[in-house]
Amino acid sequence: PVFFARFTPFAQRYCNLKKTHWGWDSSGATNNDEMATIMKKCMVRRLKKDVLGDLPKKIRKEVHIDLLKKEKKELEEQFVELKRLNAILQTVQVADKRTRDMAFSRQSLISEMFRSTARAKIRAVGEYVKGIIQDNPQKIIIFGFHMITLDNLQTISEELNEQFIRIDGSTPQQDRQSLVDAFQNPDGPRLAILSIGACNSGLTLTACHYTIFAELTWVPALLLQCEDRTHRIGQEEVCNYDYIIAKDTLDERVMKKLQNKHDVLDHIIDSKANADGFDITETEQIECVEEEETTI
Repeated sequence: PVFFARFTPFAQRYCNLKKTHWGWDSSGATNNDEMATIMKKCMVRRLKKDVLGDLPKKIRKEVHIDLLKKEKKELEEQFVELKRLNAILQTVQVADKRTRDMAFSRQSLISEMFRSTARAKIRAVGEYVKGIIQDNPQKIIIFGFHMITLDNLQTISEELNEQFIRIDGSTPQQDRQSLVDAFQNPDGPRLAILSIGACNSGLTLTACHYTIFAELTWVPALLLQCEDRTHRIGQEEVCNYDYIIAKDTLDERVMKKLQNKHDVLDHIIDSKANADGFDITETEQIECVEEEETTI
């Protein structure tokens, strides 16, 4: 209350508050060094790496996968429409009902593109996950966001005759701990199929040190919290996290946004970049070969 008594002055100074045709926009970040100095006076923060020095390190890897032309078709059409809407809205001088409806359509389109990306990459994700499961004997956690992704991961596990647990938003709260206990048991299921939304906190899964993110979200904190289901007290192995990025899709933009957001937060809270980073240690490129169509 001493430094930040009211929202508007705070947003003007630190969020680049500005009036747009659509209302007030406070999504920016300004005067970050000053904010970092003030934060030191009103918040005590201890990083996990400072207080839990025995924890093993994290290794993050971006896995860039190619999609087939037919898989990208819907997304390509959506990108064209997004570019058209952006071009129109950037030239708007005075907002009216038509342009406000157009802005809403743009936001709805981005949400649909998020779902379209899940549909487009489902085959490639499945192939990558199947290879990892077959080549690695240890326990593996696979995070997804959409039900279509989680369902596909379950189908793959069943096809490979692998024991698994699955926890998503429909899993009763009273059943979740028993599923976690089963996975934590050395003789229990080898795979855990988890929802990013439902399983980003409250679960301890230190029996595993290999995690695959089949999808992304727009919020870096959610992904970091998902990582920390394995990277916590009791973990003795180096933790590996594979982030599957579909080329020429919304994934590439989302990953850049995630890294930028996290860098800004780290700078404000710790006065330095990548204090507890969202840095990528390794990258891998996986290409797919288009099958030529033949006419008989």
